[in-house]
Amino acid sequence: MYPCGRVDRWFGLLLVALGAYLPWIRSHPTVDTALLMYPAGLGSGLEIWGSITLALSVIAAVGIVTGIGGVDTSLFRALVGATAVVLGGHVLVHSPGVTGPFVAGTGAILTVLGGLVLLVSERKPLGELPSWLSSESGDRSVR
Repeated sequence: MYPCGRVDRWFGLLLVALGAYLPWIRSHPTVDTALLMYPAGLGSGLEIWGSITLALSVIAAVGIVTGIGGVDTSLFRALVGATAVVLGGHVLVHSPGVTGPFVAGTGAILTVLGGLVLLVSERKPLGELPSWLSSESGDRSVR
C-alpha cells in the first residue's frame, strides 16, 4: 500500500487541480471572429469556478497527507469530486457549451474527469452498503 493513500485518489485530485489552471473557455476553432470581449475563463479556470475546485482539491490533499479528521474522509473527497463534476459540467453544458464564438476548454474537461475519478475511487464496496440495499435483508415483497 502507498504511504499516503491510493493512487486513484491522487490522480483525481491532480486532474481537478490541473483543470483549475487550464482555460475553461476557448474561442471556437471554426468561428473566425475578432475577440472584442474577453470572457472569464478564457485565460485560466481560476478566473471562474477553478478557484473553488483548486481550493477543495488542495484541502483534500492536505487532509490525506496529515490525516486531519473530517477532511481525510471518503465523504469529503466524494464531495470534492461531485463539486468538480457539477461546476465543470455547467461550463461544458450551459455557459459557453459547444456552439457559438466560445466553447468549453480543456480545463473544464479535465476538471470533470478528475471529479469522476474521485467519485469512482470513493465508492463503497458492495459489502459495505446499508442492509436495506442488500439482497439478504429478507423478503421485500408487497403483501
